[in-house]
Amino acid sequence: MPEHAELEQEIKELHEKLSLEGGRPERKDLSEREIWREIVREKYLPPQTSPMPERTPQKPLEAGESAFLPHYLKDAPPDVKLKVEELIEIAWHEGNVRKALEKADHEGPFFLNAFHDVLADRLYEKLQEMRRRGVIK
Repeated sequence: MPEHAELEQEIKELHEKLSLEGGRPERKDLSEREIWREIVREKYLPPQTSPMPERTPQKPLEAGESAFLPHYLKDAPPDVKLKVEELIEIAWHEGNVRKALEKADHEGPFFLNAFHDVLADRLYEKLQEMRRRGVIK
């Protein structure tokens, strides 16, 4: 979980936007998690000329798989997985999402998309935890 109050504050701000965006008619067919992913993308990723690929449902993890990496990295070389994990380390434990984004952008679109997928999922998990604790309603 994030070790910096800045990340919790950003989650609170994202939650406020989620509350507003969730009621919009054009988002009525999306789950809360899908809307969350779009909000995180809008906040952290630069506008893209082509849409990000559709995300397929996660498959059950096999022994030795990382619980937080997207399923499409399952067969990726270890150095690719390590780069994505390093990006999350920068964002999550250093509390510096912008620095991680710059590094991911420098690595290329694949790493930027993988970083977004992991970041959005981790932030959503933290949102759920904050709701359980009563920090966010």
